Amino acid sequence: MKNTPQSGLQLDNLDRLTDYQNRQLRCKGCENLCIVTKFTFAGDNSYYSGNKCEKVFANKGKAAIQGENLYRYKNELLNGCVVEQPVAPRHVIGIPRVLNMFENLPFWSALLRGCGIEVVLSAPSTVKMYEKGLGTIMSDSICFPAKLVHGHIYDLAERKVERIFYPMVIYERFEHKDAVNAYNCPIVSSYAEVIRSSVNTVARWGIPMDSPVISFADEQLLEKACYRYLHTLGADKATFRKAFAEAKEAQAVFKKNIANRAGKIIARANSENRSVIVLAGRA
Repeated sequence: MKNTPQSGLQLDNLDRLTDYQNRQLRCKGCENLCIVTKFTFAGDNSYYSGNKCEKVFANKGKAAIQGENLYRYKNELLNGCVVEQPVAPRHVIGIPRVLNMFENLPFWSALLRGCGIEVVLSAPSTVKMYEKGLGTIMSDSICFPAKLVHGHIYDLAERKVERIFYPMVIYERFEHKDAVNAYNCPIVSSYAEVIRSSVNTVARWGIPMDSPVISFADEQLLEKACYRYLHTLGADKATFRKAFAEAKEAQAVFKKNIANRAGKIIARANSENRSVIVLAGRA
């Protein structure tokens, strides 16, 4: 075995492997929170065991060139959407951090806050949160992101929100002009109804769940549906129009910031004559 500064392991030194100290650490590189054991050998050389990746704790013995994590940057932008709140909110509404709701958070957050409503976002997904809603999942074959929704609803209930906002979004925005359609996955567009029947937030906690039917593909229909809903919560026409314009701008800026960041990464790679590999997955 090749000797490395971090591992301190040598092929002719295996009889000394019992001479070490170990300490358990909790990796916070992602929501898995792996328990990692750090073995420290003579000469302060160390070796890590137990982690499912080498994102934080590595045994390579030298610093590797880190790639750009656009998911982290995206989450920073999204989490920043709910920092400022109305001074005297007329309602406190929870938004689950699930499926397309998190993707469209800049729009929904700006729209609700512009109408005098405080927005409460559910916590990031964890195993414990998933387990909270496990008993209300109606189908074992449903995708895991949908299964996570149940736990997020429980999380919002624990945060004592007045209402939960989870619209049924049938169409998303057209990503480019040549797109044939903008249908959402049937699970994404209709899962609010599944939650309504399986969790029943009104009967369980006395918290209404608002699920207006929304289409992002047609701006006039989007504005009409949003006003119809927010008018029931006390928003007048003038307040709504201002909030709607701010919401569209917030979503556009969010998309533009991500595109600009990606453009800078590609430009830097080109200037350094480096390859660009995109690693993408469903978060």
